[in-house]
Amino acid sequence: MELRKMFIDGSWVEGSTKKTTPTFNPSNGEILAMVTEGTVDDVRTAVAAAKKSFYVTREWRDLDSQSRSDMLFKIADAIEAEKEEFARLDSMDHGKPLREAEADIDDAVHCFRYYAGLLKAPYGSMEIGAGPGSWKQRGL
Repeated sequence: MELRKMFIDGSWVEGSTKKTTPTFNPSNGEILAMVTEGTVDDVRTAVAAAKKSFYVTREWRDLDSQSRSDMLFKIADAIEAEKEEFARLDSMDHGKPLREAEADIDDAVHCFRYYAGLLKAPYGSMEIGAGPGSWKQRGL
């Protein structure tokens, strides 16, 4: 059975203790996978990598909004391309009906596309609450 690792700082890692734990299908008790156990040190390593990426290497931070948007759309497309497999695994891992798992995957796709679309809007062009009955219309 393949070990599922953590993704930290651009690499798949086994974690600082190299301990693993099984994840079970709650409907039949079958082991789905062995997963790496994360520790506080692993979380600290991941947070440090995220800070380095944002403040030091600045790859994401310095991208223009069009490039960021394009990346988020690509993520949405990649998730959607594997929708059935993700839903099947989610259903087995959590014991939820397949239709609920499919809805969760759809939600993830829509979330990435929503934020990708927001990045394409000119800065300041969207006023939240400007429609009829909104807080701005009520003078709040």
